[in-house]
Amino acid sequence: MTPAYNAAHCLPRAVQSVLAQTERDFEYIIVDDGSEDDTRAVVSELARSDNRIRTIFMPRNGGASSARNAATDAARGRWVALLDADDWYEPTRLQRLLDAAERADVQMIADNQVLFDAKANRQVGLAFPNGGGARRIDLAEFIAATDPTASFDIGMLKPIFRTDFIRSRRVTYREDARHGEDYFVLLDFFVAGGHALLVPDPLYWYVQPFGTLSRQWAHDGGRRYPFEHGKRVNDDVVADLSDRLSPEHLESLIKRGHALEALACLHQWREQLRSANLRQACRLVANAPTGFWRLCARLAGRRVARSLNRATYTRGRQRYEHGFPQILGCRLISPRGVWQKPK
Repeated sequence: MTPAYNAAHCLPRAVQSVLAQTERDFEYIIVDDGSEDDTRAVVSELARSDNRIRTIFMPRNGGASSARNAATDAARGRWVALLDADDWYEPTRLQRLLDAAERADVQMIADNQVLFDAKANRQVGLAFPNGGGARRIDLAEFIAATDPTASFDIGMLKPIFRTDFIRSRRVTYREDARHGEDYFVLLDFFVAGGHALLVPDPLYWYVQPFGTLSRQWAHDGGRRYPFEHGKRVNDDVVADLSDRLSPEHLESLIKRGHALEALACLHQWREQLRSANLRQACRLVANAPTGFWRLCARLAGRRVARSLNRATYTRGRQRYEHGFPQILGCRLISPRGVWQKPK
């Protein structure tokens, strides 16, 4: 299934990647979520090109969660797979994952992802290191391995669910979660007793909302993740699941909420600094929520680590290109990244 909102520019690529699958026995449901561009016309034209494509036209924009739920309700297959409108599949994805899921007897399967910077038009890496074998995931591992401050974690998997399992356990996308819906549906799946398999093969191409290389939004009008909204939804989920989770798991979810609140404060602080509103920036810091300073220290550590990695790479490249210089009394790397001898 693919929910599509104002996706006329990228939807054909996603659709072609599904139609090119080596697994040929499928139905493909595309949901136009009240688009305001030419998406409806594009969807209709694509449906005429292949009788495996089914279409749903929502009367108004209800968000990705609402569109995904509509597609899941209409699905007739044994499995239901998600593909966002700006992403695409490797040709063997469905066949390989469904075969592995049936052998492992799990109710969900997901794979590694290729991270793609749309503005730079380049692959920028993988979501997870491509090593080791497939691993099973249950509720305890899912909660332990998700971190809202990470650039990517298993809360952002693109799942393939067993249809009968999610229907019988009433696992649906939370329609009040306009952002972060992937994490919450996965959490509800594991709380319902589901078991999953994560394979290391990168078979899903994920377009980064904000490019690692280009430092630009993939789509015009892009904006930062609304962490404040994520915090409110997380609080609602804690209340909903308070009688179904252990105290340890509830504590982990509460800490997740604190992290989202700290991220919201951090981004507001940065915005105030950019606009030179120092008084408001100081006020935000003075009233910073739980975990704010710990978050700042962690992000600073990551930035230093990335800088050191880049410096190590630059030194190695320069040694290769220019030969190893005199080490004593010279700067190894100048601000411009070239060797400098002492004056």
